[in-house]
Amino acid sequence: MKIVWRWYTFEELTGGELYAILALRQEVFIVEQQCPYLDCDGLDQGAWHLVGHQADGGQTVPMAYLRVIPPRKVGDVPTIGRLLTHFSIRRTGVGGELLAEAIRRIERLHPG
Repeated sequence: MKIVWRWYTFEELTGGELYAILALRQEVFIVEQQCPYLDCDGLDQGAWHLVGHQADGGQTVPMAYLRVIPPRKVGDVPTIGRLLTHFSIRRTGVGGELLAEAIRRIERLHPG
């Protein structure tokens, strides 16, 4: 399976893309992991969003996702959160690719 990685700011996400990401986050964290919590925590707007898309009949479907929250003040470090993969691609190495891509970007934007 071919995953295409793409970074987004919150403003770059279309309504449909955001809806699909939030649905996947709910599917994994709230339904699968049975961990009810308020997912919309006010941090998405300032975060970088990494989405792993898979083509499905001409549409792109998010299959992997994480967000990187930039440091909020001097001395803070970026935070990786909401890391997930769709259940159908777990144990394929996609999660490692997702994390590696995030670390590369963090090192580029915030060296050291």
